[in-house]
Amino acid sequence: MARFVHVDDFEISDLGKPKVDVKRFHYDVTNKMKEDMKDAYHRLIGRKGTAYEFIYPSQQKTIVDGKKTSRPENNRDLCLRIDLQDTHIEEVAGKEMEVANVQIQLNKKERPSTIAQVHFQCGVDIPKDDIIQAFERSWTDKKIIYVFLKVIK
Repeated sequence: MARFVHVDDFEISDLGKPKVDVKRFHYDVTNKMKEDMKDAYHRLIGRKGTAYEFIYPSQQKTIVDGKKTSRPENNRDLCLRIDLQDTHIEEVAGKEMEVANVQIQLNKKERPSTIAQVHFQCGVDIPKDDIIQAFERSWTDKKIIYVFLKVIK
């Protein structure tokens, strides 16, 4: 089971722009974006059993959906961006883990754009409930969340 560790407070802000106020933040995410985000999981992340497997279509290791230039059926108010930043082997509590640093951002098309941001440190396959739970915690607590998963030795 993945363990969640809260780190620094996550602020919804954009350079040179005022912060989004908390009431509006919760309204936008819970009432306007939540269903779109669930749809975006299915568009962006391949299904493998009960886990989502990140599949990267380019050397940049970035997938973005929901942009103005994306497929017309996916052109919504939502843009979900997933970046695989690096992978390495790490020892945690005396055990070796295969670790991928993954950043997921949920953005609006207008500024300030960032609604929720989650940093995963995990194996490549992530149980879908962990992804959804991490995002829910992100937009509820306004936190960046790290996830450790997949002990390999």
